[in-house]
Amino acid sequence: MSSARNTRIEYHDGLEKKRKMISTLRAQGLSDEEIAKQIVDSRNQDRLSHYKTPEALDVVYKRNLKKYQNKTALPTSPNLKNTAGLKALLMLR
Repeated sequence: MSSARNTRIEYHDGLEKKRKMISTLRAQGLSDEEIAKQIVDSRNQDRLSHYKTPEALDVVYKRNLKKYQNKTALPTSPNLKNTAGLKALLMLR
């Protein structure tokens, strides 16, 4: 199997896990904002896990600190659920 195909399969598997996570969190009574925060945190951890060296990760941390004032992620806010990707995931019921 090609590397690109494997990456795409992993991506879709990750989306399915996030859909299940959303369903579980909804069943627990969490608000869309609370769910969005957890999904963003999960997505950012997934993204950061692809940087294989401390040097590469350090570059990302520095960029994020400069751009978002947060080394691991985009800024959190009550409007997280309004981002296109999260809005699409949250609509899956």
